[in-house]
Amino acid sequence: MSIRKRKAKESAESRKPSISPTDSGNKKDNQVKKPKVENQPCSSKVTEDIINYFGVANPLTPNKKQYNYKCPFQDCSYDQKDLKRHLMTVHSWVENRAKLEVSCRLKMFRYLSNSSKAGTYKPKVCKKCNICVERFSKHLKNSHQNELKKVKCIKKLTKRLAEKPKISIIGKQNNDDEESTLSSSSESDDSGDYGGYLSIIRHSKKLTERKLRNYKIEKEKFSFIYLTFRNLKADFLRWVSLIKTEDGAKQAASNLEKVWLCVDPKLSLLPNMLANLAILEDNFFLPAFLKIKANSKKGIPNKDLKPSTVMGRLSSLKLLLDFVSSRRLYIGLTWHDIEMLRIKLKEFHNRLKPFHKARERFMQTFKSTRILTPSDMNVYGQAPQIQDIVDVLNNINDNNSHHYSQKDAVAARNHLMVMITMGNAARASNLINLCQQEVNNAELEEEFDAYAISSINYKTSLLYGVKKLLLGKDLFQQLNNYIKHLRPKITCDPDNDNLHVFTSSREKGPMSHSAISNAMTTIFKSIPEFAMHERFQRISPTKLRHSIATQLAGVEREDLKTVAMQFMKNRPATTSRYYVCIWAQREASRLSMKCYGSFNISDTAIKKAKVPTPEETKAWFVKHKAAIQDDFGEVIKDDELVKAISND
Repeated sequence: MSIRKRKAKESAESRKPSISPTDSGNKKDNQVKKPKVENQPCSSKVTEDIINYFGVANPLTPNKKQYNYKCPFQDCSYDQKDLKRHLMTVHSWVENRAKLEVSCRLKMFRYLSNSSKAGTYKPKVCKKCNICVERFSKHLKNSHQNELKKVKCIKKLTKRLAEKPKISIIGKQNNDDEESTLSSSSESDDSGDYGGYLSIIRHSKKLTERKLRNYKIEKEKFSFIYLTFRNLKADFLRWVSLIKTEDGAKQAASNLEKVWLCVDPKLSLLPNMLANLAILEDNFFLPAFLKIKANSKKGIPNKDLKPSTVMGRLSSLKLLLDFVSSRRLYIGLTWHDIEMLRIKLKEFHNRLKPFHKARERFMQTFKSTRILTPSDMNVYGQAPQIQDIVDVLNNINDNNSHHYSQKDAVAARNHLMVMITMGNAARASNLINLCQQEVNNAELEEEFDAYAISSINYKTSLLYGVKKLLLGKDLFQQLNNYIKHLRPKITCDPDNDNLHVFTSSREKGPMSHSAISNAMTTIFKSIPEFAMHERFQRISPTKLRHSIATQLAGVEREDLKTVAMQFMKNRPATTSRYYVCIWAQREASRLSMKCYGSFNISDTAIKKAKVPTPEETKAWFVKHKAAIQDDFGEVIKDDELVKAISND
């Protein structure tokens, strides 16, 4: 050992505190201890940390290999696995924000659940990847190697890309911490359930003289003001719900947020960047428009960004202008800004219109060439897979129902939806809203020897009234067997006549439109004859309705108005334009040929063959007499030829 190391060791030993033999046994007692930690159980400490961070004691609850997440909105009772989808569909969050929220909640819950933090890493958020990770240094080495090579220092790159995880805790809407809102005023009492004027804009604030001066607002034109986008969106959603369905209102609010984020990522109202029409056009409209235009030149009208998608987002912005105008709300836009924005939206709409029409024509042709024919449905009915499903529905009872699995129940559900749709031209909304109470109240129509189910709640029920779903006795019995024996295998819920007949195996409640189309596609693809055919790659109730209308109005010559109004439950113009495209084209061809005959066009347009005279025939014979004799070896006189022609 070197002299320098020996001296360093001796000096270190000399600095150590001397411990007497009597105190050596009590060494642990002499160490400094943190107060209250020893007496506090680890579980209570963990619970306290979780409550301090999440606001609740159980933000995540274990469910097999996954977790059930509580919604960050305190007035929402959601407690399921797919929090990201819930935030996007119910609360209209953008995908990146919902994804980061789920990631932060999962990583922080795991970190705080450990009573001992030894050997653990505090999670951090990667700004570039928009996720929360436990070991940030490892994440940099795996996902950001190029940036790490340039910087050559993990600490510098961590400082640049990392940030603390933040979660959202949204209190109940009625407990707003800002200035007094209209929800707490006496003017809106008892009017919320009926869409009263002030109850709709409950998160707005009355314009005071000070606000009028600060924001230079004209008192005669505005009465209320919004300061945050969150409050504006909540009231906008409530207002749109008065004129649209709940799903349509949520979609409009989501589209509005997407447009606003393109213009201003901070979603600020004061100042409102929507007033800058140049930014609106350059940041939102122009990129989407150029993409649509490029796709149309490449012949890809049915992929990527659709014109109707952009037009839908523009319509949500127009709805916002109607909302603030009708309620005299100030959101950073003057009346002049609102009018100029309306003109700009009209311009955007007109620029998209040709591409929308082109896509509409393409989809009409696309759908008309893929309709199903009676021969296709005959193959469907005779397939062994369908025969097995029918046997299950006919023979199932209390004694043998336990032999069938959820897979059998799902197949039976899919088959019944196809049969009801094909027999009644049912919409997806008819299947979605079909309840057990309606099946129980079905009446036997002796004239047709079938049961009639009255479908009240569907897409156009307010315009066309009750839709009758007619089921033969055998099919009606199969439906009852499915409800009694097979439906409980798909979803378990208490006995209730108002429960939906067709439900999903993944989520409670009625099936969505896409889920119904997926179910129909699955059962058609289970048949080998249809599996690889292009016409059966996607089956939906709309496609079946196209096939039905074409067969009835086009092939079997049923009255188009009766088919549309009484059976299809839509306007005749809609049926002739969208549902019977092939029939309409054939009618045009028939009328075209009728014009040729009515106006005697065919006699002048089509040149008839000229019949030669006997003299012309003799001259032709004299010219070719030698060649004829050489070929046939016979001597033929011209008189014989003329006689043969005259006899013919």
